[in-house]
Amino acid sequence: LQVRQCMANLKERLEEVGSSLDKIVWANWSLRDQTEYETFNDEWARWFPIDPPVGQGTILPPVQRRAGFRVSLGVIAQL
Repeated sequence: LQVRQCMANLKERLEEVGSSLDKIVWANWSLRDQTEYETFNDEWARWFPIDPPVGQGTILPPVQRRAGFRVSLGVIAQL
């Protein structure tokens, strides 16, 4: 599941710079297919069971769909 791997990568990168998932103040995610929203949302809730960060979702543009991405995630986090 790409969402789980994406979240694990994000957690690792945030910790490398002295931040963490609980310091995310904004999130932006893009999905390849809108039918995958429930899967994404279930995984998101697993990583953020209480008070998830504010965010915005979109559908990936065609060029990224061809590249094989199923999810793209970007965040702004406090240090």
